[in-house]
Amino acid sequence: MYIFDARLPKENLNAAKMSFLSRTFALRTACIGFRFLYVEMFYKHFRLASPGVPGISLGSSKILNVQLSVRPHDYTTMFRFIYDCALGDSLKRKVFYPSNRMTSLWSLLCLTLMLFVVNVFSIESVSSGYQRVCYYASWSKYRGGEGRFTPENIDPYLCTHIIYAFASVDGSNIGLQDLTEEETLARVVGLKEVSPYLRVLIGLGGWVHGSAPFTSLVSSRTNMDAFARNVIAFLRAWDLDGLDLDWEYPASRGSLPGDKLRFTQLIRILRSAFEAEATKTGLPRFLLTAAVPIGKPVVQAGYEIEKISNDLDFINLMTYDLHGSWDHTLGHNSPLYPRKSESWAMAELNQDWGVTYWLSNGAPPEKLMLGIATYGRTFKTINGTEMGDKAMGPGRPGKFTSEAGFLAYFEICQNLQNGWTQKWHQQHQVPYAYYDDEWVGYDDIRSVTIKANYIKSRGLGGVMVWAIDMDDFREKCGNGPNPILGKLRDVLPNDNTGLVPYVPRHVSLHSTDEVQADNQEYKRVCYYTNWSQHRSKTLTFVPEDIDPDLCTHIIFSFAKLENNDIHTFEPNDHDLYRRVQALKAVQPHLVVLLAIGGWSHGTNAFSDTVATPHNILTFSSNAVKYLRKYKFDGLDLDWEFPGSRGSPPIDKFRFTSLVKGLRQEFDRTAGTTGLPRLLLTAAVSGGRSVIDSGYEIRKLASYLDFINIMAYDLHGSWESTTGHNSPLYSHDQNSQDFAVRYWMNQGAPRGKLVLGLGLYGRSFTLRSSDDHALGAEAVGPGLAQPHTKTDGFMAYFEICSLVVRGWFRQWSNDSSVPYAYSDTQWVGYDDVDSIAIKAQYVRSKGLGGAMVWSVDMDDYRNVCGDGRYPLMNKLKEVLTAPLASLPAAPAANQVSTIATARGPSPTALLALPSDKTTTLPSPKPLNQMEQKSLDMATCGPPSVCPYGWFIPDACNVSVYYQCSFRLAITRLCPPRLEWNIRRLTCDWPSVDTRIMLNVKTTVSQSNSTLTNNKIVSTFRTTVSLPKLLTGTTKHSPKLEKNDEILPTFRTTVYIPEPHTDTTTPSPHVKKNDNILPTFRTSVFIAEAISTTTTLRVPSSTDRTQRPRPVIKYEDCQPMSCPAGQLVADPCDQSCYFSCAQADLSYHACCPAPTVWDDRINNCNWHWVR
Repeated sequence: MYIFDARLPKENLNAAKMSFLSRTFALRTACIGFRFLYVEMFYKHFRLASPGVPGISLGSSKILNVQLSVRPHDYTTMFRFIYDCALGDSLKRKVFYPSNRMTSLWSLLCLTLMLFVVNVFSIESVSSGYQRVCYYASWSKYRGGEGRFTPENIDPYLCTHIIYAFASVDGSNIGLQDLTEEETLARVVGLKEVSPYLRVLIGLGGWVHGSAPFTSLVSSRTNMDAFARNVIAFLRAWDLDGLDLDWEYPASRGSLPGDKLRFTQLIRILRSAFEAEATKTGLPRFLLTAAVPIGKPVVQAGYEIEKISNDLDFINLMTYDLHGSWDHTLGHNSPLYPRKSESWAMAELNQDWGVTYWLSNGAPPEKLMLGIATYGRTFKTINGTEMGDKAMGPGRPGKFTSEAGFLAYFEICQNLQNGWTQKWHQQHQVPYAYYDDEWVGYDDIRSVTIKANYIKSRGLGGVMVWAIDMDDFREKCGNGPNPILGKLRDVLPNDNTGLVPYVPRHVSLHSTDEVQADNQEYKRVCYYTNWSQHRSKTLTFVPEDIDPDLCTHIIFSFAKLENNDIHTFEPNDHDLYRRVQALKAVQPHLVVLLAIGGWSHGTNAFSDTVATPHNILTFSSNAVKYLRKYKFDGLDLDWEFPGSRGSPPIDKFRFTSLVKGLRQEFDRTAGTTGLPRLLLTAAVSGGRSVIDSGYEIRKLASYLDFINIMAYDLHGSWESTTGHNSPLYSHDQNSQDFAVRYWMNQGAPRGKLVLGLGLYGRSFTLRSSDDHALGAEAVGPGLAQPHTKTDGFMAYFEICSLVVRGWFRQWSNDSSVPYAYSDTQWVGYDDVDSIAIKAQYVRSKGLGGAMVWSVDMDDYRNVCGDGRYPLMNKLKEVLTAPLASLPAAPAANQVSTIATARGPSPTALLALPSDKTTTLPSPKPLNQMEQKSLDMATCGPPSVCPYGWFIPDACNVSVYYQCSFRLAITRLCPPRLEWNIRRLTCDWPSVDTRIMLNVKTTVSQSNSTLTNNKIVSTFRTTVSLPKLLTGTTKHSPKLEKNDEILPTFRTTVYIPEPHTDTTTPSPHVKKNDNILPTFRTSVFIAEAISTTTTLRVPSSTDRTQRPRPVIKYEDCQPMSCPAGQLVADPCDQSCYFSCAQADLSYHACCPAPTVWDDRINNCNWHWVR
């Protein structure tokens, strides 16, 4: 509407309206020149909006580009101000009578204000208060003593947002540094359950991260689109609320000039993806923020301020580190205003200048967060202690922060108590302190109060703090806990109006007792064990390692039964619960149950609970409360076993009563609460004697939603002969097929039966290495492996690695399963072939699905080169594919080597003439540094890891550790490469990668024939332990317990068709020769040019003395790539190529923030290079 003076003559009213409207455009245009004068004037009365607070929006004005917001009780004041300003007598005479003209600048400004306010487009809901954004430095948990800061030290009510620092860019992915980071992040996210209005974001990048990964990321639209998808999956999986980009900095620090525009594009892509995902899922949109500098050269080079401001929810101004020990004079870390004596360049290094610069270039004030540091920068003084006096480098490291030139506030305030002199700088409006030759500029309660009021006066959106872990969180200085953040909370309140409280997302389940008629949706039930987190570091398994797309149900194993209630086994089970539940964000249809019991749990607690009806009712009620509290979708009973193992015979019937009581309670509470009914399942035995003594099958089946048949552990080292862990068929009753048929014959609906598959094997030690068949005599359990560490037991990822390294694999036609052996060690297990057959069996029998024990024993880290989770992926593939015939099993007694899994098996095995032996040279004596690194090697990360060193892993030749800032960072060589202790790089297998081994290769040759124009040769290699550093070999024919060294292995190698001439063998392998690169010896097959095949074994000396070849490139790809070499990527300093046979090259990149260093053939810190 428009407001006109009521005294206007009627005949002039229309003319006045037309004149008024015609001037609107001119007035708005004229307002541009007075924009900032207007903003400063108006902010004295009203604060600009923050997203989410009730207020008045001034629509889509491009002139002011701001939102005005006031609290409801300020509306009257605002309109009175406008009326007094715009409708005074002078203004009315000059504006509303067409014959007059405006001559007053004040009148112009007031009219402009009126035009915008009365032309209100909407009243929006925005937040009622200021944002208080707190960064949490995850490495603060490594500080010692009282300086150590963990997520439990965070007061979740001090901040409106917590940004976890930092994740890193890895190609087009986002990732954390290691598993400890994952645990820490989960604990931070868990604070939202304490403070439901808290928002947790993940920070990406940081100073140490550098620019190179970002530059690579934004180099193509494809990369950025993939990154957006991966970020969304990451944020949903972790139940995070947004992403904070901390690229330091676009178009600086090695970043390309074009990255300025590409950074804007990245932000636009992320914002669009976040909006699309929110629209599609109905979930809240992720926040998108950025941490940015205020230094004029860096800002001008890297940021399109107005454009990025449109897509970012808020912008964190890093208004600190403005001075530090890199300067030659004393200067404050974050002064609010300049000193009068500062030159024009130095006068820009203050918070007020930075805020004004971002505002003047188009950043909305309500989106700017003023950065405040909870630390100070220290100097060594020379003669003076005043600002601008000369300095001579950084001050001494703090007791806990341990960084020269740097002190946390909790260290500074304790120094003040110990005699430091504190002073106040009136022009900067900040304190500083000194003692002897030490000087520090920092913020305290007084200065942050001033800065908080500055935020209010400039109408900024709030404050950002780096970092929450450096306030006086232990209350050592007498001002209460977290005095800096506490003051900011008091001065910059936020009452959360308009915000939706956090509620952990929970998937509604609609269970039914009826079996699906077509059985097309087969269950894939995955048990997850909470003790797998305790394996050795390289193969520790945590909830985040689970691929939720591979399972339809996850069963958390185990809780225990005590006093008719559920209790945890592990001290961190509640945290693990939450992290498993977080997988639902990635796969919303995932169902998570809690298993209670297990083999180690025993039977007594179950027997006590089922002893009386009262106990059963009590447990049923407690179970519902527990499951609802921790967001489980059901309960899995794993009583092993009713009527056995000390359980009285009557427990068979009492177990039925327990199941009935639980089901009735689940039904009742679902009806009264309106929540989906909890599922009820059970893990049951597949052995007939245990079934008969423990289960009333028909009755149990009427109450249970589905039944997990534990059709494994059917044979094991408790027997005197070898037997398979879980044969599909057998001549007796110890088979999976028998268990299924027996349960069905006793009344269990086939649609409720879920067949159990073991992702592990049972191992034996044979009496004789000459008898390795099924049923061979055994003298006890097989040797424990390095990760599962249990005699007679191997996880699949351990078994497949043994097969890759040469164990003989054979197939049993009778049982449709494989087994493997080496010397006197024997294991029966399931692999991809047998899993496929068993999955087809599930479909052919119309069962409800398959269950695996357990998901954490698949090859989830791709140790064996068949991809992550090969068994689970095969299971999913068969159970979800159109019904097909069973795959043909390999022929009985066929020796299936690596070729079985990775390519066609040879049609014939051909022996070469005997008595030709090639022995690899003994290792040279180690130099002092090599010996020290070897001495520090352990199975897992070393406890001593000197900065800049590389330490090998004592148990895994493909793993090494990069020492950085007191941390041992786990690194894994590319497939088929091993860590070379001499060259400090990943290398082809040799005596230098097996420094503790001597590989003696015996090649037996006889009766050579041709098959399909190729000679197929079988190599048998014996591995033995040498005596280090003597140059002599001490053979140990027997494998010692827990050693990962395999006594024998077998490899099939293809050799090209021989020529008839007798020239000297060439060391090069003919291109496209089918040489399998999966065996770990140093046997290289030379091109055969005569009927006599020569094997050449290159030594480490050969490689190190050979001059580096000149590599030519075309389109950033090497035109030649000599096998065994690592060559630089000419187009990306952080990447390199690993060369294989036949001029093949594999592209790889160094971990951030390292770059490729040709001098050492390895990744290195960029400042070292």
